[in-house]
Amino acid sequence: MIAYTIIGFLALLGTLCGAMALMLAYQGRQSGWSAEYQPPEEGVEVDEDAEHAPLSKVTDDVALREVTDDDIAQFQRLVDEEAPKLLQHLIRYRLQVGAAGLKTLGEFYLTASSKHARNRLLEIFLKLYAVRIGDGSPEAALKDVLQEIKRLEEQNTDEGPHQLLLEIKRASPAQTSLLYLLSDLLEVTESNHKTIKDKLKNLSAQAVPSGGQGVEEAMSRLLSELTELVGQLSKTLPGKQKQEKAKETRRQRLEKSLKVIQDWADSCPAFKDATIKRTPEGMLAQKFLDKLWRKLDKLLTKSNRASRQIQAVAVSSQTLRATMEETGGRYKSVIALSALAIIFYSLAGALWLYLFSSRFEVGKALENIVQIETPAGGRGTGFFINQGNLIVSNHHVVSSFKEVTVKVKNIAKPDSQLDTFTAEILFSNSADDTAVLRVKSSEIIAGLPDGFQMERGDAFKIGQTVHILGNPVGLTDIYTQGRVMKIVDRTALMDVKIGPGNSGGPVCDDRGFVIGITTAYAKHYEGSFDYGIAISAEKAWRLIDQIKLRESLKLGSGAETK
Repeated sequence: MIAYTIIGFLALLGTLCGAMALMLAYQGRQSGWSAEYQPPEEGVEVDEDAEHAPLSKVTDDVALREVTDDDIAQFQRLVDEEAPKLLQHLIRYRLQVGAAGLKTLGEFYLTASSKHARNRLLEIFLKLYAVRIGDGSPEAALKDVLQEIKRLEEQNTDEGPHQLLLEIKRASPAQTSLLYLLSDLLEVTESNHKTIKDKLKNLSAQAVPSGGQGVEEAMSRLLSELTELVGQLSKTLPGKQKQEKAKETRRQRLEKSLKVIQDWADSCPAFKDATIKRTPEGMLAQKFLDKLWRKLDKLLTKSNRASRQIQAVAVSSQTLRATMEETGGRYKSVIALSALAIIFYSLAGALWLYLFSSRFEVGKALENIVQIETPAGGRGTGFFINQGNLIVSNHHVVSSFKEVTVKVKNIAKPDSQLDTFTAEILFSNSADDTAVLRVKSSEIIAGLPDGFQMERGDAFKIGQTVHILGNPVGLTDIYTQGRVMKIVDRTALMDVKIGPGNSGGPVCDDRGFVIGITTAYAKHYEGSFDYGIAISAEKAWRLIDQIKLRESLKLGSGAETK
């Protein structure tokens, strides 16, 4: 009763965790985990020249769907034939199959292709475009990418990548410029607050490429709007003012700058586009705004401004971090709850299997045990298998006789005495010490056992629990249990005590499947170390397969294989 209660409780916990994960996932989907890509301005179309699917749905944790062979072929063609648009293709595939899917495509291409120049640049850019939301590493990835690009440009030791890099910049000028701008902006947020104004002013003076379609057009809009924000901040931020009378002006400028960030975040069409916000460029733009906000907010607090007066702006800070913190946090919650659900269900299942799964049933196994007596008075063990009343034993048990006497339990009459039959030796192999017998058809009656299921192949494993049944030293239906100590040439040494008469008996695993045949035992008087020896059941299958090949079992009676 206690076991059932524990299993039910674990299953209930798993169900609750799974339900909560599904609920959070549904809420996340409703709030923008995935969104159709719709350019905010009319007349803007996705690049229709590309022969792949348009920007579809967005995800940055796992692929929206499995990467197919068509995706791989398409990705290879685009990288090979349209390498100048590499950055645009990486964004498209990121939005189509997710960061994890893009990484899969890239890794497949890199291992399958031998084109050094394209592979080198693809490997560099994948560091950035295979970053997932919530990793917190797009900034570090961008620095690595730009450093490697700069090294390629300066060294110019590999003409292929250098020339291809120039083509990529010409094909994706807005996207390339945006990456450089974001890198500079993130560095600005790490600099001294007294120099921020001048550095932003210099960045706002840079030219903004325009035009393009699809991804390039979207990046161009984001670059333009981000540059406009930088220009506004370069005018509103306080400069190098040291006089006491300028403090009020400094506070006012900080408040105004925070208001500029708030208004820009609330009204910027490109930045509000859910698809753009989930690209690495969008993630980096959010990172810049968040870091700059924190820096300015901290400066304003040091100016002794009442918190009430900056509260309205502080709400905007939460808005700016919604995707990175709330969405990222919800992703982590879903993953954690899903993992807990799997753990609880696994524990419940494991406990159920441990307590209630079918274990080795000694009584049922003993029904299939056969006592063998030879005309010379020898005794041994055999066992039925589920292959048409066949009995398996050892060659040395039946020796070279053509027929032996077998005593079998009648399962239809469990309380009756053993039934005695004559069994003919179908095949016997002295080299493998195996023999296959069959009760004469004229003597078969109802109630013969169903037989063991015998495993094919070499199923012995060191440390494995084994169950041995047989008729040793004049006794009948003796069961013992042990473990496999060592395996030598398909022969298992077991830490069990067996004796004369056990030979030919089955060695079973925990499922009740026969994996070996008891063959001999060894007794060392010095130290009293005894162990049993069993051969693999695969050796018996060799004889059974020969029997199956014959049109009639009777054709092989008494024959010994060579």
